[in-house]
Amino acid sequence: METLWQDLGYAFRMLRKTPGFTAVAVLTLALGIGANTAIFSVVNAVLFRPLPLHQPGRIVCLQEQHQHPLNVTGATFHDIRERNHVFSEVAAYRIFSRNLSDTRQAAPPEQIDVAFVSPDFFPLLGVQPLLGTGFSREQFRENAAGAVILSYGLWRHHFGADREIVGKSIMLHGEPCLVLGVMPMAVSFPEEVEAWAPLTDSMAFLQNRRAHLFTTLARVKVGVATDAVRGDLQAIAAQIQQENHNVDPGFTFVAQHLQDNLASGVRPTLLILMSAVAFVLLIACANVANLLLSRSVARQKEIAIRAALGANRLRLARQLLTESLLLGMLGGALGCIFGLASLKALYAAYPDAMPGLAAPTLNWQVLVFVLAVSLLTSILFGSIPAGQFSGLNLQLQLVEGGRSTGSVGRQRIGSMLMISEVAFAMVLLAGAGLLIRSFVLLQRIDPGFDSSHLAVVRLSLPDSRYPELPQRTQFVNSVLERLRTLPGVESVAAAGTLPFNPAPDTDLELEGHNYEPGNEPDAEILTATPEYFRTMGIRLLAGRSFNPQDTPGRPTALVINRTMAQRFWPGESALGKRVVMKDWGPPLPGEIVGVVSDVKQDSLETNTQPAIYYNFAQFSQGTLTTYLIVRSVPDPLTMAAAIREQVWSVDRDQPVNISLMDQIISGSLERRRFVLMLLGTFACLALLLAVVGVYGVIAYSVGQRVHEFGIRMALGAERHQLQWMVLRQSCRKLAIGLAFGIVGALAVTRLMASMLFGVGATDVLTFAVMAAILLVVTLVASYIPARHAARVDPVVALRNE
Repeated sequence: METLWQDLGYAFRMLRKTPGFTAVAVLTLALGIGANTAIFSVVNAVLFRPLPLHQPGRIVCLQEQHQHPLNVTGATFHDIRERNHVFSEVAAYRIFSRNLSDTRQAAPPEQIDVAFVSPDFFPLLGVQPLLGTGFSREQFRENAAGAVILSYGLWRHHFGADREIVGKSIMLHGEPCLVLGVMPMAVSFPEEVEAWAPLTDSMAFLQNRRAHLFTTLARVKVGVATDAVRGDLQAIAAQIQQENHNVDPGFTFVAQHLQDNLASGVRPTLLILMSAVAFVLLIACANVANLLLSRSVARQKEIAIRAALGANRLRLARQLLTESLLLGMLGGALGCIFGLASLKALYAAYPDAMPGLAAPTLNWQVLVFVLAVSLLTSILFGSIPAGQFSGLNLQLQLVEGGRSTGSVGRQRIGSMLMISEVAFAMVLLAGAGLLIRSFVLLQRIDPGFDSSHLAVVRLSLPDSRYPELPQRTQFVNSVLERLRTLPGVESVAAAGTLPFNPAPDTDLELEGHNYEPGNEPDAEILTATPEYFRTMGIRLLAGRSFNPQDTPGRPTALVINRTMAQRFWPGESALGKRVVMKDWGPPLPGEIVGVVSDVKQDSLETNTQPAIYYNFAQFSQGTLTTYLIVRSVPDPLTMAAAIREQVWSVDRDQPVNISLMDQIISGSLERRRFVLMLLGTFACLALLLAVVGVYGVIAYSVGQRVHEFGIRMALGAERHQLQWMVLRQSCRKLAIGLAFGIVGALAVTRLMASMLFGVGATDVLTFAVMAAILLVVTLVASYIPARHAARVDPVVALRNE
C-alpha cells in the first residue's frame, strides 16, 4: 500500500510538471467519457433500470396477433381474465381526454389524459396511493358515483399540493368525481396520464370482439415459466376461435415483458447511440495513447536511470500505469460532470424524444459505469507506452546522454493508432451522413395539405353536456360561426382527428367485393365538417366534398382518399360505391361522393393507408376529441386570445388548447431530430479527435526524423520533395484507415436500416461525401507538420545531433 501511495504521489507530481499535456489528455478523455455517461444514463433509465413497480419483471403486456399486433378487445380481455391459469392478476386500461374543473375555482379548467382502469390494475402494479385509498369494487359497478385518483404532478400543479382535496369532489368532464387519493411521484404509469378512474363493464365492451381498444397487462404467477404462459394463451386463443366463428382464424396472443414493450420503439436507436459513443471513446483513447507515446520519448533517460537504480520492468510498468490511471480518473470525474450537464440540456431541448419510463439521474449504476469506463480506458491507453519501455536498452540510453530517440516500434504503433482513429471516425461520419440525408428527404415529403397559417384547437366534449350528435353538432357549428367573424380568418373547420395523430381503423364491407373472414378490407375512419378540405388545403380529385345538405336522415356521404380508391377500385371510378362500416355499433352504410388527395395521417415516413371521411353531422358514433382548425392571414398565435374567447362564449367550462399545425409536424420529427443531433455531434467530435490524432502522429514522426531530413537536404533534396514525402506517407496511412472505416461502416450502417428514410444503408453518395470530408480535413492536419519538415535547417539539424 505504501508503494501505491508513492506511485500516486509521483504520478501526480509528473502530471503537475506538464500542465499542458495533462490538460489536453484529461479534456480528451472527458469528452469521450462524458458522451458515454450521457448516453448510458438514458440507456440505463429506459432499458436496464427496473420500472418503479412491484416485481416488474413478472408483468407482461398482452396483445392479439393478427396480421400485426393489436390491442385486446373487451371480450377477449374478459376471456383471458376468466380462463387463464398462469396469471395472478389481469388488468386493462384505456386512455381518454377529460376536462378538469376544480369546484373551488382554484385553477382554470384544463384538459388532462385519464386512464380508465379495470379493478385489478393497481393490485397488479403493486402500488398504493400516497394519500387516501385506492378504488373499491363498488366503484366499478354500473351507475356508481364518479371517483378518481390523481397523479402526483396533477395534484401539485393544479391543486397546489392541497392534502385536503382527498375526499372532496371535482368536476371531471362535467360530472362530479370524488377524489379518493393521490399517487406517489414515482408512479406515472401509463406515462402520459394525469389521473385514473374506474373502467366499468359497459365501458369495457365485454361482448365486442372487433374493437381493439384496451391495453392489457398481466402478472405472471410465481414459478410459472415463459413456455407455460405461451401454452396457456394459445389454448385460450383456440377456445375463442372455436366458440366464435367470426373471429380471425389463426389469431394468437403475444406476451412481452412490460419494460421491453414500452422501450421497443427506442431500443434500436439507443443501442446505435451507445455504439457511437463507444467509437468516440476509442478515438479518445487512441489520442491519449499517442500523447503518452510522444511524452515517453522525452522520459527515456528518466526511465533508464530508474532501471539502473534497480527498478525492474514490472515496477516501471506499474508506475506508468499508475500515471495513466490517475489521468483516467481525472478524465472520468470531469466526463461525469460533462455528461450529466449535457443530459440535462438534451432533455430540456427534446423533452418528448425518449419515453419517460424513468428520468435519467446520477445513481450508483451510472457511477459504477463511469468508474469502469475510466479504469478500462486507463488500461487501454496506458498499456501501450508501458509496454514500449519493457524493451528499453539501458546501456544505449545512458551512453547517449539522454538524447531523445524514437524507435521504429513506436512509429509503427503511432501509425496503427492513427489508422484506427480514421477508421472509427469514418464509421461515425457515414452513420451521421445517412441520418442527415434521411432527415432532409423526410422534410421534402408532401404531407398532403398546407400547414402554414393553421391554428388548431383541441377540444373534448363531455357526454353529460353533449350526449347526442345534435348537441355536438350545434356546439361545433356555433363556435365555427363565431370564429368566421374574426378579422383575418380565411376559413374554419372541425375534425375528429388531425394529421400526425393515429386514426382508428375498422373493417369494411365494400360493394362488389367478397372477402374471407380475417381478410376483410379496412380503412382509417375520419370525421370532418364541409369546410375541412378547403381549410386544410386538401385537393379534391373527383366528385364533391361535403355540403350543408349532408344531414342526419339523409344518405350518409363518404369522401375517400386516393389510396383507397386505387386499392379497391383500380381502373374504375369509386364514386357511387357503397361502403358499410360494421365495427362501431350497428352497421353504418354510406355512399362515396368524392375522392381527395392523400394525407399523411400517422407520420411523414409511413405509407398512406386507405381512409374514409364521414361528415361530422352524420357520424352518430361521435369522436373522443374534436379539433377546430383556423386558417388566418396573420400569425395564428396572435389570434389565440380571440379564438379562446369565441370558444368560451359558447361553453365557458371548455379548456382551450391552441397550437400550430407547423408545430405538430415538427413535433412528429422530434425523435429523429434528437438522434440526428446526437449522432451528428458524436461524428463531429470523432472528426475533431481524429484530426488532432493525425496531426499528433505526423508531428511526432517529423520531430523524430529531423536528423534524417537534415541529411537529405545536405545531400541535395529540395524542400518540396521532403514535404511531398511526408504527405505521401501520411496519405498511405489515411487511405488504409479510410478503407477499414468504409468496410466497418458498411457493416454497422446496416443495423441502422430501420432509422433511415429514402436512402439505403450503403448509399454510395453519402459514403463518398463523408470519406472526402474526412480525407480533406485529415490531409490539412498532415500538411502542417509536413510543411514544418520542409523548413528544417540542415546545419542546425546536423549540429544538434
